[in-house]
Amino acid sequence: MKTFLVIVTTFVSWTNLYSQSFYDYAKQRDTGIGLNYNQYKGFAIPDPISNPTYNELDAKSSYGLIGYSGWNFPILILADHTSIGFNPNIGVGISLTGGYGVHADIPIFITLKTGTDATWSKSTTFEKKVGAAIGIGYQTIAGYTEAPIASGIGVIYALPSAMAEVSFVIKKTNLYKLRFQTNLKETKQKDFSESTGFPAEVSFTQWGISIIKTRYAW
Repeated sequence: MKTFLVIVTTFVSWTNLYSQSFYDYAKQRDTGIGLNYNQYKGFAIPDPISNPTYNELDAKSSYGLIGYSGWNFPILILADHTSIGFNPNIGVGISLTGGYGVHADIPIFITLKTGTDATWSKSTTFEKKVGAAIGIGYQTIAGYTEAPIASGIGVIYALPSAMAEVSFVIKKTNLYKLRFQTNLKETKQKDFSESTGFPAEVSFTQWGISIIKTRYAW
């Protein structure tokens, strides 16, 4: 019975500690802004009767601006300043070229981090001034675009994706990250004939660069 109580007490203490750490890192949020490059492949035939050989998309690429919010949750500490973590993000973007476009973006990564915010610590400053990370996961995108087809199409897809970032601390508590992320494959060509009124198929892929600031919550 005594052994059982010791196990229960230890488990409760560990759970409380972990929950508190999780809550602390939930407060330490990433916010950032980035530039996205979108690539389109496929065909669109606006008038299959009078011009059936026309098979070019209105645009084969476009650029967009996106704002992000995200979190870093270390889940397995490998060393003093190295961890495997969980990195969920959510963003909203708009098109800068290729006509009107807006989309929601949800990239989620499992990361390997070292330095800066790789491990949980309530020190008054980030203990390491530089850091790096790589991650792999999925990116889900849903929105509307006029870039590949001027009449506009609604899209939603999820693709395997990867990220890499470097991070650095300025003035003790200001943590900044420069992140590159990219889809690892393109979508299969999707048929938009019904929504556009003419034969049209498009595939999508995206990559982007973001500058991110981590809010110091302690």
